[in-house]
Amino acid sequence: MLTARETVKELNSYSRAGEIAQEVFSSIRTVFSFNGSDYEKKRYEKELNTTQSSSIRKGVAYGLYVGWNNLIIHVIYAAGFMFGLLLMLDSGRYETTLSDVVIVVTIFAQGITFLGLIGPFLQSFTEARGAAIDVFRIIDEVQNETSESNINEDEIWNTNESANKSFTEARGAAIDVFRIIDEVQNETSESNINEDEIWNTNESANKVINITSQIRFDNVNFAYPNRKDVPILNNLTLTARAGETTALVGSSGCGKSTCTSLLLRFYDVLSGSITINNRQINEYNLQDLRQSIGIVSQEPILFATSIYENIAYGKKNATQTEVEEAAKQANAHNFIIQLPNKYQTLVGERGAQLSGGEKQRVALARALIKHPSILLLDEATSALDNVNEELVQDALDRARQGRTTIVIAHRLRTIQNAHKIYVIDNGRVIEEGTHASLMEQKGGRYQEMVNSQTRKKPENDRIIAANEREIEDKKLSSERFYLLEDDKKLSEKESIRKPITEKAALFRLLSMNKPEYVHILIGCILCAVAGATLPVFTILLLKLLVAFKNCTDSSKVQNVLIFGFSIIALGIVTMVIRFFQFASFGKVGSKLTYRIRSTAFSSFLRQEVAYFDREENNSNSICTRLSSDALAVQKMAGTRLGIIFETMTMAAFALIFGGFFSWQIALIVFVFLLVGFIFAYAYITLQATLTNRCGDLSKMASSLAGESIYHIRTVKQLLIEKLMLQQFSELIWQSFKITRNYSILTGILYTCMWMSAIYTISVAYWRVLVLVENGKMKSENIIIIFAFATFFLQAIRIALSLFDDMGSSLTAAQNFFELFDRIPAIDNSSTEGRKLVSKRDGKKHIAELCVTRYNVCDG
Repeated sequence: MLTARETVKELNSYSRAGEIAQEVFSSIRTVFSFNGSDYEKKRYEKELNTTQSSSIRKGVAYGLYVGWNNLIIHVIYAAGFMFGLLLMLDSGRYETTLSDVVIVVTIFAQGITFLGLIGPFLQSFTEARGAAIDVFRIIDEVQNETSESNINEDEIWNTNESANKSFTEARGAAIDVFRIIDEVQNETSESNINEDEIWNTNESANKVINITSQIRFDNVNFAYPNRKDVPILNNLTLTARAGETTALVGSSGCGKSTCTSLLLRFYDVLSGSITINNRQINEYNLQDLRQSIGIVSQEPILFATSIYENIAYGKKNATQTEVEEAAKQANAHNFIIQLPNKYQTLVGERGAQLSGGEKQRVALARALIKHPSILLLDEATSALDNVNEELVQDALDRARQGRTTIVIAHRLRTIQNAHKIYVIDNGRVIEEGTHASLMEQKGGRYQEMVNSQTRKKPENDRIIAANEREIEDKKLSSERFYLLEDDKKLSEKESIRKPITEKAALFRLLSMNKPEYVHILIGCILCAVAGATLPVFTILLLKLLVAFKNCTDSSKVQNVLIFGFSIIALGIVTMVIRFFQFASFGKVGSKLTYRIRSTAFSSFLRQEVAYFDREENNSNSICTRLSSDALAVQKMAGTRLGIIFETMTMAAFALIFGGFFSWQIALIVFVFLLVGFIFAYAYITLQATLTNRCGDLSKMASSLAGESIYHIRTVKQLLIEKLMLQQFSELIWQSFKITRNYSILTGILYTCMWMSAIYTISVAYWRVLVLVENGKMKSENIIIIFAFATFFLQAIRIALSLFDDMGSSLTAAQNFFELFDRIPAIDNSSTEGRKLVSKRDGKKHIAELCVTRYNVCDG
């Protein structure tokens, strides 16, 4: 329970650190622009610091578990033989023999021993259980929200089209999971907004709602679910007539953009109604409703794929001709065909490889390709400069011809031709009319807003500057992608460099723990002492058994009590040793994990901007590496490192003392040990190869999932939930097929490792019997030999079980050290070079720039 609780705290902290990383690397240009690397690093490290105490407490808890388990084994042996002696002495009432005592005590002791073997797996299980708590909490929250919601997203999901083989098989593998979720849904769901409509609807039957009358908001009241005490819309009433352009203006936070969310049915109103063609929007099929609406927002959301795919997301099964036609309507075709790969050009994360105007035009093309009857323009040009605004505005003006259009704008000159303008303040309409009628209202809010934005500029200069900027924008678009191609070639050259070997990675990991060498030394000494308790325990056990056989009745009690309490004392010492041993290694592991994550975060912040333009280095991939790779490295540190070192020490002592009593038996065990480690090495190598092959697929899947969730509004608005799930399932299925093939080989190797232990005991039994029959070994030494052999093999089994993740851990370490060693083309953490001496000079230069090129500083 303690381990699970500390795991929850640890994962919560890592989750907050992951949010910081996602925020930083998804806006890396902004971070670099404001020299925010040091600040963001401190934020990230602050969250990492909170995880160290949890990791240490987990190590202490595991130490208590192992120590207590060992103490119980010692007590069972001591108490069992002492109580067995009493039964043997009372021969009148009980017929107990030495064999009975040995058999019963050994069975119970071995049972506890095997329970101890699950220790490493129990730690992994409790960690997984702690991680699962958050997962199931999210599932429960979704179900609870669904039960309180009126939106049925199932309309989107329940589609009757046939999926491909990988998606079908992945779906089949998830039947049991979804059955549980469905049971919860059946118990809690009383939903009217049913998102399942999107999944359960035949996509071939999708219909675009034809607006023949009007869109009307009638006394609408609304507040967001997470801020129910803050009203956004207060009795809002407005009408957008069919085929006309209706504009919504007002200050930030007045509720304009909320209207678009309600029209898309991301939320339902608290009271009032929204109607289309005099029919409540909740009466329409949710998929048909969203299919009928095209939206272009202030910050266009593009996915990290090609321009073609981004436009095609707007319409299922879109053809090349339809994509190009939509691009032409959006004034995007001309700049696209000038790019190196034209429509197959990758836009980068969030469209980072495109300019603001280019992204906006691609987003507009995506909205137009499905021929929507309703067009929502949510401040579509407010973030653009004058030139790009003209290009986009021209495309928007043509796009809204014949469509029912709702425009939200801050730049009021873009809506002067709107058929109706509504001025909204505090969630209600305070003015309405055309541009001309509203300008006639002296002292009106709209007139004040227009006057505050009016700026007179020389028309000829503006046109010249616009033409220059358009030519420059086209040139930069092509150069940007040619530079990216050059950067990819540089990346290929970097990959030719000699990679870091697994051995080098292991030694560098140990060197990163140099500040904790004292704790490592203490832990290693305690491991050696813990390993030395094995022969001591075996000798005491032998003396205890000899006391039954050779001593008189009166002396039996004394000798058995002496050796019995000695075993108990040894168990107490072992428990204390285990406690401090795992506490030391727990601190070592927590420090190493902190140092790895912190250094990796800093190394990423050192890289040049072009590094983040590569497809494999998007923010989701980086966050995955920071989390999963660091977790893999963590598995080699901390308590696991202590267990491996201790088991190796136990094996060494067992081999040495076993050889002292019988070198032949020790030689047999040693030979099988070498065979076992050969299989172990092959197993680790195979695991590392598997990690390398599946690593890219896992990162791609994580990136896709992160991108889809991060842009969930866009995903829902485009009705591509099922497409994203299908792409994700395909990546997981490819990874599964590779893992399945490798699992056959790893299963064979793993079986050979464990079978070598069984063959060792079998051969040792045979050789011992031969030695006893030939008088070359005393019968008393049989117990010691087999005790040593059993503990030796137990140690090897534990060590081999911990080697399970060694391959992936070493691969993750190699990836980190290659990142640490990478020399960026532009080191963003460098402090070299001349510094700006006078801030006043800098401001003066900027002021002169704004006077001579006012269009650069405008907007």
